[in-house]
Amino acid sequence: MEKKPLLSIAIPTYNRAAHLQDLLRQIAPYAYQSQGLVEICISSNGSTDHTRQMVANFQQEYPQVITYHEHKTNLGFDRNVLKVIEISRGDYIWTFGDDDSFANDGLAAVVNLLKTLDQKTTGVVVARMDLYFTDVTTNQKVFYGSFLSNDTVGMSFGDAGSMTPLIFNSYFLKRIISEESEMIEQAVGIVFMHVVLRSLMLLRYPQLQAVMMNRPVIFMVVNPCKFFVEDKFLLNYQGQKKLNRMLLGYQYMDSKHTATITKNNAMLRWGFTMNMVMMRIFNGLNCFSYPGALRLFFTQANVADALLFASVFLTLSLTPRSILIWLYQLLLMKRYGKQWKQRWFLIRNFNAMMGQGTRRQPT
Repeated sequence: MEKKPLLSIAIPTYNRAAHLQDLLRQIAPYAYQSQGLVEICISSNGSTDHTRQMVANFQQEYPQVITYHEHKTNLGFDRNVLKVIEISRGDYIWTFGDDDSFANDGLAAVVNLLKTLDQKTTGVVVARMDLYFTDVTTNQKVFYGSFLSNDTVGMSFGDAGSMTPLIFNSYFLKRIISEESEMIEQAVGIVFMHVVLRSLMLLRYPQLQAVMMNRPVIFMVVNPCKFFVEDKFLLNYQGQKKLNRMLLGYQYMDSKHTATITKNNAMLRWGFTMNMVMMRIFNGLNCFSYPGALRLFFTQANVADALLFASVFLTLSLTPRSILIWLYQLLLMKRYGKQWKQRWFLIRNFNAMMGQGTRRQPT
């Protein structure tokens, strides 16, 4: 009988062969030497670059380590995530971004931790991630911050965040996907699938523990991606609102988590408002059209939120950026004291990098 891996590194990918190659160079040797403890599973979402041949080369060099699946066409991020989970056989499934990477001993540290955990009581392991971006003026990588997805640990149904820090217990994850297939199908395309799965994990199995790795094991370099007002609204506000409504109707929802979702809905309102403020300060409030954005608010949000968003949107459009920058700098002075300039330059450079990217759409 074939030995079951302890860990499956599950990588959904689409047309990022160069990034994926860098990641495989990091993890394939370790997986090969792990004697079956670690497997690598890749699902290509109809990639048209050289992903297939590149992976085949790694499969030849490291036999019986990499499982590869390829969709004929791009089925969207969510379905690709579900597919790579399906082909993963490990006791734990680590959903991993194809353009992220490990600290020097990050993978070994995770494997050593997983060996010590009780699979009957552990639902998810959350790894700390160091975030970097490339400074547009110096072309150097700049450290932006170290993050632990507290909303995953505290399960507050919050920000979508990255899927890379999430390591799921395979038994409970696949059971949810199988038994809640109708709900998951309804959630496809609403928000990122890892947000749906972690939320259902919490509600279905509240007795399970979330284990935090409070040391950086992942490095993530943020790629430029320009958002528009309409995109931010659809992804950060409307998508999460739809998911929250679905979760409120979930049979395992209780009063405690109902209160959490209610609080989260208020945070979504504030979060999108601040998205628009930051976009105006650093990127000029990109939108496809003013009438189009206003129409979206009033057709897709409740009346109170639509009025708030419309008033903020129009006020920001009419307010000189110099005034907004001055007000934001005052806020930084109050929060960071003498270190405010350092924080300002970091945020400014980060947003300058993001503004040079191409459009990132909600789905």
